[in-house]
Amino acid sequence: MRRLLAAVVAGVVFFALFVSLINRGAMLVWPAYGEAFPTNSFSSGMMILRLCMGAAALLGSGYLVAAISRVKHLAAIIAAGVLLLLGGTVHLNEPIWSSFPLWYHIAFIGSIVPAVLIGARLRRA
Repeated sequence: MRRLLAAVVAGVVFFALFVSLINRGAMLVWPAYGEAFPTNSFSSGMMILRLCMGAAALLGSGYLVAAISRVKHLAAIIAAGVLLLLGGTVHLNEPIWSSFPLWYHIAFIGSIVPAVLIGARLRRA
């Protein structure tokens, strides 16, 4: 049980840290992205980049959860649920909701569970 809990916590923390790091990298590499960040005034290309960064973090999170947990499938499901709850809560609240188009929210929230489970499956393979 402790290992399962540790795996879930590690997966959630990994997601947050990884997204923060690659977001900072994107700001350095793409100055316009850095300028758009404070006001969430992203172009479509920037939003697609953000979705790709989120997908990479979710896949990595699932992979890490499966690597740590002995009950890999259960841990991945729990981690996906926690990330869905957190991600959904953030995206459904202001000012995030009004800062992005509906397709962006659907794409991000809809990708959380599948991406975490695919990441876990990649570890098991």
